[in-house]
Amino acid sequence: DSADVRIKVYDVGGNHVTTLYNQKSNPGAVLITWDGTNKRGRNVVRGVYYIIIRIDKERYVKKVLVIR
Repeated sequence: DSADVRIKVYDVGGNHVTTLYNQKSNPGAVLITWDGTNKRGRNVVRGVYYIIIRIDKERYVKKVLVIR
């Protein structure tokens, strides 16, 4: 069964920074990387960001720190 998968990046203020993945996906491993840029392709400032992973109705949050 495929699932709706969305992976988005937010800053500490809750502002949407970029979307890394947004599509239906079959079970299995998928490698997603973030190059530290926003939706306009510009480098984000250093600081804390949150990766929100949604798989159907499940939600996971991962905290990342950008340092340059």
